[in-house]
Amino acid sequence: MLTEACDNNVIRKHMRQCRNALSSNQQAEHAQLVCAHYLDAFASSSIVHLGLSLSFDGEVSLLPLAEVLWLQGVYCYLPVIQADQSLMFAPWYADTRFKKNRFNIPEPIVEVSVDASVLDAVLLPLVAVDHRGNRLGMGGGYYDRTFANVRTRPTLIGVAHHCQFIEELQTEPWDVPLDALITEQGVRYWQSVTGEKHVAI
Repeated sequence: MLTEACDNNVIRKHMRQCRNALSSNQQAEHAQLVCAHYLDAFASSSIVHLGLSLSFDGEVSLLPLAEVLWLQGVYCYLPVIQADQSLMFAPWYADTRFKKNRFNIPEPIVEVSVDASVLDAVLLPLVAVDHRGNRLGMGGGYYDRTFANVRTRPTLIGVAHHCQFIEELQTEPWDVPLDALITEQGVRYWQSVTGEKHVAI
């Protein structure tokens, strides 16, 4: 059983195995449920410019959500890794063309990208999350670095499978905690979020 005493690399390995063990049907179901929970909690909010990410290594797919948001007039953006290891965000449309980055993850081919301060909220991928809203990523620190230095920080909403919960994570001073989390089981809040509906998970 994983505890707060476990090394983060041990936690990463275990959680990646857990999410990759989900069947394709479970993955599809979780993607649809996360989409429904987001729309129920935030559709009436002031979130117009939203950062998302493409699913990788067993992460929850946000494509079903993006397809709905495009029809609703929400502007969607995907992260693009910069030379200083921070992130900018490029517009994402249904017809966007992509190229693979250094991690073999598709990034939009665009001429212009925006700073994170332009976004109202960001849906963040993660490997593990604890009950205080601490997020464990893949270890590169791209999101933490980006949001630690942004002029106006957007609302940070983690996205995960419920199996990625751990009781407590070891944290570092530079870690940026989540404001909320969406899993297939519902929405959890740690900070006041516009249009929130408290659903315990």
